[in-house]
Amino acid sequence: MEARRLAPQTFAMKLSNENYLAEGRHRIIFIHPHDPNLCIKIPKPRLTHRSIKREIRYLNRYKEKVGFLSLFHGVVESNLGKGGVFDLIRDEDGAISRPLSKEDNLFSLEGKISSLYHTCLENRVIVGDLNPK
Repeated sequence: MEARRLAPQTFAMKLSNENYLAEGRHRIIFIHPHDPNLCIKIPKPRLTHRSIKREIRYLNRYKEKVGFLSLFHGVVESNLGKGGVFDLIRDEDGAISRPLSKEDNLFSLEGKISSLYHTCLENRVIVGDLNPK
């Protein structure tokens, strides 16, 4: 899968509650207002862009090897600050994937998680933290 090139932004992209998707420990995630297959990760206030930079380095390192990782598509300016643009992960049916923390029965996902683990091993992809969010 080849990364899409985004046109440089000369204005701040407007993000609102309508675009809100989820929130992690370090970032707030919005669905891209112009492309429903992308998301924008905005660092929370008082946090540095360190975690996004680390994620970008990680994804760029493996993007040639594997096709199952979200790709990084650049940085955009928004009304909430700078954010990284990434593929939005969807299920096989096209629905936005839910975090593991929202799953009622994690045992039903045991086979898929095991398969992902083995795929990562086979491709020498290092997973630093697999957390439910």
